[in-house]
Amino acid sequence: MKLILPGWVRERAAEPLFDGDADGRNVVTVLLDVLLSCPRDVRGAVARNVIVSGGTALLPGFFARVREQTLNVLATDERYRELRGVENVLRFVAPGSGTVQCGPWVGASLAASLKILGAPVQTTMQDFEAWCTAIGEGREEWLVKDWALGVD
Repeated sequence: MKLILPGWVRERAAEPLFDGDADGRNVVTVLLDVLLSCPRDVRGAVARNVIVSGGTALLPGFFARVREQTLNVLATDERYRELRGVENVLRFVAPGSGTVQCGPWVGASLAASLKILGAPVQTTMQDFEAWCTAIGEGREEWLVKDWALGVD
């Protein structure tokens, strides 16, 4: 049995990402809302390193479409007036290569769902500072092992 999809179905596959939901939010407005929520001094760094991963990043023309829509929203939507100029530094990063770009998603989902004794893992400021100190001292017991490559 062979499944044949009309061309218009394939062409419209990404449209829900750009059309928005009932609140008018779409992939571009979410990106711009995130940039607005960042402190002013880090917005440029965040805009230069927007990570897009997964199957969606493999759609032909996806990054060009996001860039075009972003420029359009920045020029027309007053909610984002404060971000005008960010289009000069906006850069999308697609980690990995080839057909598998799910590494960041897998890592983030594992970290978010990791539970010890049934309770979500919570990192305190003291834990974070201890980790930074250990990394600075070169103590390897704090390093995350690369389980994907089988390296201890």
